[in-house]
Amino acid sequence: MGLSYELTPDLMVYVQSRVSWRSGGLNGVAPPVDAGASGGGDQFEPETTKDVEIGLKYEGRVSLGAQAHFNVSLYNQWIDNVQPAVPRMYGI
Repeated sequence: MGLSYELTPDLMVYVQSRVSWRSGGLNGVAPPVDAGASGGGDQFEPETTKDVEIGLKYEGRVSLGAQAHFNVSLYNQWIDNVQPAVPRMYGI
């Protein structure tokens, strides 16, 4: 979902938010161990993620009539049930 508003013909502000889902499964490069990633295995559970982005875009002319483009945004993401695949060191 997103909203945008043109403050002037050259300047726009916007806010967007997204939600996604990542299915669980097997990591094909991990050792075939019947456990999750934190236990050194090849399985991972579903994850969900949400994000929000707030930004400003400018496209117009500046001094001496030169064309200018300027974009800036702030972004943050939240992930539920994240399961990073971290290599496990054996024998140490």
